[in-house]
Amino acid sequence: MGAARYIRIEAGIEYASPDFIDSDFDFRRYYLRVRGRVRLANLGLTDLFGYVGSSDGELPPQRYFIADYHNPVFFKMAGMNTTGEVNFGGDRVVQIYAVQDFGTNMFRNSGSKYLKKIPFGLTIHGGAMWSEFTREPMLADSSLRQAPTVYGEIGFGLNNLTPFLMPFNLAVNFSWQLTAYDTRKFAFMIDFKL
Repeated sequence: MGAARYIRIEAGIEYASPDFIDSDFDFRRYYLRVRGRVRLANLGLTDLFGYVGSSDGELPPQRYFIADYHNPVFFKMAGMNTTGEVNFGGDRVVQIYAVQDFGTNMFRNSGSKYLKKIPFGLTIHGGAMWSEFTREPMLADSSLRQAPTVYGEIGFGLNNLTPFLMPFNLAVNFSWQLTAYDTRKFAFMIDFKL
């Protein structure tokens, strides 16, 4: 909620077995999600996101781990932007993402009298993910794809593009895929917040 520093760790275990409760399912699902924000001196805010999930047994499709695509228009922190409308996932997944928001500090501290006047902020973002099925997926015609080699992207954004409309903050974000997947090589997104 806009705090300058925080860390949130969430861990979960799901267990389904006909030996425990009468059920058609027999699986174990484990995950760890970490989200944090730190302030680095005069460099602004760093947002970090990490997710690890694994399972054993016959994981049903509704419990697959998914690294899904984003709204094709609005930028979403802590997620892949170049995947387009492709969902990646499996019964094991790893995803990391980082966003460094320099704000206007980079320009203000530049030493250049011209750059100091720029009212815009700068962000750099990037991340990677990996997923696989260790067993044959239950849905043969599933649109869920695997990322057996690392899928990565990097990008930058300009924010505070509407300083004359405070407290509204319009931003533009550009992301490039760093890997050889047949999804989008480039994504342009906007972000609008209060």
